[in-house]
Amino acid sequence: MAKKRFMAALILGLMGTGLLHAADPESPFLRNNALAIKLGYHYYPESDFTDYWKVGKQDFDGFVGEISYERELVKYLGLAVSLGYYLSNKQYFYNNLVYSGDQAILDATISNTYLSLTLKPHFPLSRWFQVYFGAGADVYYTYTNFKGIYTRGGSSTFLDNNGHQLGNEHGSAGNRGLEQGWQN
Repeated sequence: MAKKRFMAALILGLMGTGLLHAADPESPFLRNNALAIKLGYHYYPESDFTDYWKVGKQDFDGFVGEISYERELVKYLGLAVSLGYYLSNKQYFYNNLVYSGDQAILDATISNTYLSLTLKPHFPLSRWFQVYFGAGADVYYTYTNFKGIYTRGGSSTFLDNNGHQLGNEHGSAGNRGLEQGWQN
């Protein structure tokens, strides 16, 4: 019985080492195509809008989902195409917003969709670790929808404003580029 166990363990051990030697010795970074699902974080900076409506600094912050495909153009240089999406909404209740005794309710929804084209040089430091950076063009589509009621002294004003913004940015440093917008 012990002899059968020893032989089974020996055969499994030899098969295991054979499988390990059959593995591809090439670095995992040296591939022509890559597909990635990424999670990130999105934040909005303070502005006149956030100051006026007393929007908290982190009220619209949240996670971003992205899917990315990269194709190697030449060794150590790839071109990535990414599609991402972010949605946030928040409801606010105000007292004494502008005048004493006034009240306001604001429902704010912001959604961003973007398409990014990035040129990515990468430098393998070891078989399993590489450093890369990227620069390219991004096209953003932003939809905003603000609905609310402002009440002062028995009379109410209704806010129903939605807007669309199409813009682009260039580079990983986020330099602002051409921007066009339209309102509904």
